[in-house]
Amino acid sequence: KKKGASELGNTADDAMEVDDPLKDDELEGKMDHGLQTAQLRFTLGCDDSLVTEKAQMKQEFLDMIKEENMVEFYRSAAEEGVVKLDTALVAEMEKKNEKALKELEEKEKDAAENHGEIEVMEAQLSTANFKALTGTK
Repeated sequence: KKKGASELGNTADDAMEVDDPLKDDELEGKMDHGLQTAQLRFTLGCDDSLVTEKAQMKQEFLDMIKEENMVEFYRSAAEEGVVKLDTALVAEMEKKNEKALKELEEKEKDAAENHGEIEVMEAQLSTANFKALTGTK
C-alpha cells in the first residue's frame, strides 16, 4: 500500500516556500510577455509607412523591457536600430538581474541542502526560466 504525504510526515507546513518570480501559474503570462515584446520589436523594425503609432509602440516596447529587465533583448533591439541604447537603463537592469539571480541561486542552494530532488529541480527550472526571459547568462 502506498503511503500518502501526510503519512510520510510531509505536510503543507513542511513544504519549501519559494518566492519564485516565475511560478507555474505566472510562467505562461511571463512567456506571453516575451512573445508580445518580440512582436513589438518586429513591428518597430518595419518601415514607417507600414506602421502607425510607432512612438506609442516604442514606449510600450520599452515599458515591457523594463518590466522584466530584458537587458539582452534590449541590447539586441538597440543594435538593430529599433531603440536607442540607454547605458544607464542597461546598468540598472543588469543590477536588478544580478540581485534576482543571486536570490534564485540561494534558493537552489537551500533546496539542495534542506529539501529533496524535486525542490532542487524546481529551483533550477526557475533559474532557467528567469535567464531565458531576461537573457541573463
